[in-house]
Parts: sequence; C-alpha cells; structure tokens
Amino acid sequence: MRRVLIIVILLSTLLTFACRHSSAPAGYSRLSAVQVADRAKLATVNINTHIEATVEMAQLNVDFTRLGADSRKKVGTAQPTREQMMSTIYSTLLADPGTYLVSNGKTQRIQTKINGLGSGLVITPDGYVVTNAHVVEPDEDEVKSALVGSLKSLVEADTAELEKGLMSAVPGSSLSDEDRARFQKVLLARHAQTAHVTSIKSEVFAVTGYTGSGDDLNIRRKECKVQKAGKPAPGKDVAICKMEGEDFPTLPLAASLDEGGIRQGADLFVMGFPGVLAFDTSISARSRLEPSLTAGHVSGIREIGDDNWRAIQTDASISPGNSGGPALNDNGRVVGLATFTVEGERTQNLNFVVSVDVVQEFLKALSVTPSQSLFTKRYLEALDAYERQDARRALALFRGLATEHPESSVVRDFVTRLSNGQPIPAVGVQPTAGGRTPAPPDAKSGKAKIVFLGIVGLLAIIIAVVILANRNN
Repeated sequence: MRRVLIIVILLSTLLTFACRHSSAPAGYSRLSAVQVADRAKLATVNINTHIEATVEMAQLNVDFTRLGADSRKKVGTAQPTREQMMSTIYSTLLADPGTYLVSNGKTQRIQTKINGLGSGLVITPDGYVVTNAHVVEPDEDEVKSALVGSLKSLVEADTAELEKGLMSAVPGSSLSDEDRARFQKVLLARHAQTAHVTSIKSEVFAVTGYTGSGDDLNIRRKECKVQKAGKPAPGKDVAICKMEGEDFPTLPLAASLDEGGIRQGADLFVMGFPGVLAFDTSISARSRLEPSLTAGHVSGIREIGDDNWRAIQTDASISPGNSGGPALNDNGRVVGLATFTVEGERTQNLNFVVSVDVVQEFLKALSVTPSQSLFTKRYLEALDAYERQDARRALALFRGLATEHPESSVVRDFVTRLSNGQPIPAVGVQPTAGGRTPAPPDAKSGKAKIVFLGIVGLLAIIIAVVILANRNN
C-alpha cells in the first residue's frame, strides 16, 4: 500500500508540473487588430461636454482725441472740408485700429455655450467611465479660445456700425475687405485679452448607443457625473465619471504598464471618435457614431511633469476627439488613455498616452474596482463562437443580446452579418501590426485542456494497474 501512495504522490506532482507548463502560455493570447477592435468598440463611448460660461470683458471705445489729432496732421491743408476730415479720420483708424481702440473702464458680460467632444471607456457594469480631465473640465484658456468663435456676431455688429458711420460721414464710401478684416481681427484680439471667465457650468454625457436607421436616429445619451478629475498635461490628465444604470459593456484594464507588457516596440491600438468626423455631413449620421481604430507601436516611455508620471509615446495616430479613448495592447487590455499630440513643423507622430498606472491611481482613490459585466461576458462568448466559425451558435447568442440591448450597434452589425449569410473570416491568418501571426483565441487553452485530460486519464490507468497488481500479490 505504501508503494501505491508513493506512486500516487509522484504522479500528482508530475500532473501539477505538467498542467502548469501546458497552461502557462494560455494566459496571454495575442490578438489581431480586427480582434482588438471587436473587443474594444463595444465599451468605447463618445463623450459630449456642454459648457455654459459667463465671460466678463472690457468695453472698447475709439480714442477720438488721439485719432483726431493724428488725422489733422495727415490732412495737409489748413482748412479741410468736413468730408476730407472725416475720410482721413476713418482711413487713419482703419489703417491701425489697435492704436485707437481702448477700454472705457466699463465691462460687459456675455454668455457663451461651448460643445466639446472626446472619447472614454466603461470599466464597471454600473457605469464608471474613464476619460481625460481636459475632456470634461476644460480650463479657462480653452473657454477663452472657444469664446473667440462665439464673439463673431458681436464683432460683426461693431463692424457694421463702423461702416454705417463711415457711409453717413462720407457718402458713397464703404469698407474694403482688407479694412474690414483688419478691424475685426483687432477687435477679436482685444476682447480675448480682456476676457475673464466668471462662471462655468458643464454637463457631461456619454453616448452609449443608438437605435433607428438613416438620419432618423434615437441616440442614447447618459449623463456622467465627474467623480474625480486631474489636470491637463503636464498634470495627470485623467477623469473618472459615473453614469446611472447597470450591465453596461466594459473593457478590462491592465494592472500596470509593466503587467500589460508595454515596452518600446510593442504593438499599440487606439480607439476613439475623431472630432473632424463628427461634423462631416458627407459621412452618414450612423457612421459618425462609430469609433475608429488606429494602430502603431510604443515609441518610448516618458516621465512627465514634476510628479514623474509615465506616458506612452506612440506613432499610432491620435486626433482631436480621440482624447480619453482607450489605448490597448495586443491582448485587448487597456494600458492607457489617448491624450495629446505634439505638433510642429519639425515633429511627426509625436502622440502620447496617459499610462494605466495613473488611471489605476485615480480608481484606487475612489475605491473603484474594474470588473466585467454580464453583457460583456455574453458578448465575448458570442464573439468566440463567431471566431470559431460556429455561425449558428454565434447568431443565436448575438440575437439574444440584441433583444436585451437594442442600442448596441456592434451587436446589431453581427446579427445582420450572420443573418445575411456573410462568410466568417478566419481568425489569425493576417499578422498583427508587429508582424506576428496570432493563434485563434483560447487555442492554447484548448490544447492545455487536452493535455490535462490525457494526463488525468493516464494517472487513472496507472493507479488501477498498481492496485490490481498489489491485490494479486
């Protein structure tokens, strides 16, 4: 009997060792860009920020004392006619309006509305969303910059008043296009210099899907309450928001950059909503609500600011509107947030991603733990069946999800594709951005299960043989 126990112990040790080594590679499956996109777009959301700001700025008047003195010097005659004098006054003003436009010591208040666009990702079933701080809480400089555009009507009214006065004083005259443009440019610049934001009220919404077709779409927007926000770079540009609801699709986060396998040369994928497409009416309304994927590599890891937080430098394209969208490794896990681009004549592809280390720091401060939703679990099961080319099972699973989540265009697209009998492309045929050809998801884990079952069967046979041998003895 002792011999049997010794053999069992040895075989159990062998079994444990074999299982560890046969299943170790299964924990990390490299995905193609198509697979990363299929997994990421479900929980990547479009962030809309609506801002109402009250801005106080100086009232501007023309310094007629100085303007009159300078104009008299230019007339050249001792007794100019009124028409000559007025013509000279206007030409002097329009030649250099910055010299004669001055504050009268009073202020005026205007209210402006600004709409901002960005991207984000859902990390918990109950609606915690991660994005950039500058997407949900623009600073005063950004409000001022946006204000310049909203001042256009005010500046145009001032210019029209100027031209009306000119035509009254000098009949038959009018502003040239060059004079008009120069005057308006100076007005805008002066208003921007003196503008001071006195209050900002913002509302943040996440677009989580839509129903309908064509241009008749019912867009599902969920209000997001900002729970914690950092500062734009070089600050920690991360914000955590919360939607009300349940069973939202989710994306998994890497525990850290190191755990996510991020180092120079690694593949990197960025998912988000480029702002330029949001306003391009040549693109269908439906298409403007679909996220874009760009692919590249990790160019380097950089330390940013006095806090020495880490950012990923990448050649993956990042456009305005992508800010706050997930940056993913080739395992489909989020390793950071697309954040900013360094632009200039001598720069190219200098794009940066706030690392997942900073995101995890913010989540820890709020005691928020990322987790997978039931929706995502079932979606991945359907996607697994699809990638294994089990069309019947995939269609049944996707149809069930579409019934429960009619707002998900991602799920509806799979239902349409499978219902129309479109062929399912083989997974793992095309190499990834890094030149590797990935195996189908869970292929290694499937092999591990076969090895495991084989060893268990062998162990059972050996134990039975040993027991029978001992009985015969």
